[in-house]
Amino acid sequence: MMRFYSLLFLLVSTSLFGVGPDEVLSNWKKGEYEAFYTENHYLYSLWMKEGIFKEFLMEREQKHQLYASQISQVMQVQSRGLKEINQLTDEEIHMLELAIEKQPDLSIAERVRRIIEFQQMAMEHRDAVNAYALIEVGACDLVTDPVAFQVNQLLREYALKDMLVLQNVIEHQINQEKGDELAAALSLERDKKIREICARYPASQTSRLCLEALLVNEKNFYVGFDKGFFNDLLTSMRPPENEVEQNVKEIFRTFRLKKETLYKNLAAAASADTPKNRR
Repeated sequence: MMRFYSLLFLLVSTSLFGVGPDEVLSNWKKGEYEAFYTENHYLYSLWMKEGIFKEFLMEREQKHQLYASQISQVMQVQSRGLKEINQLTDEEIHMLELAIEKQPDLSIAERVRRIIEFQQMAMEHRDAVNAYALIEVGACDLVTDPVAFQVNQLLREYALKDMLVLQNVIEHQINQEKGDELAAALSLERDKKIREICARYPASQTSRLCLEALLVNEKNFYVGFDKGFFNDLLTSMRPPENEVEQNVKEIFRTFRLKKETLYKNLAAAASADTPKNRR
């Protein structure tokens, strides 16, 4: 089964190696991933029928129950300390802009600009992003809200389809870059189908929130290609190639600690302010 699955992926992929986000978007618009989608869906359907995803789905459900609680806590913290959170994010963006200001043509500068655009969009549509996250983990009305139910089911389907791509990477049938390309192609098709769901319910508040969240997804689509780069940079798996990269690394590290401290303080304050703890 695995060997057959891998062969299919190699047949429908134009290359064993991945391309960048602009190329993926261009290929997607030209319909060049249709064969990949067809084979991916065939394998998804086959594995669902044979119960191969059963264990993964059970683990996913357990994780989502935990995530639902965590998302609710984050939303409470954000509500309590929105001003402080926004100020810290604005400060981080300003420092990043200063870091790349004198050398805007460096590769790291383009990566940083993408992250800045994503952060700004996520701040602007925070409520929609949180609502979308709750839909994904099923912590919402899936019984009477048709948009929430259909989007939740679609997100589950594409999480499993993404897992098929990851399996190919793990088995070294394709490299990580090609895996990232195919995962990105899946995300484009997923978001297209979410828009189609929302279009069927134009008066729905859930549709509005999902469409807002997809605006953030559009920015995250580009940022996703940079995650490996920044992870390697921050964990010192990849040494900085210039002063700008070193400065960006330190900025990310500094503000990660600041954000963690702020969220811990806000969470502690929120916990202390609950009726149970006020007694």
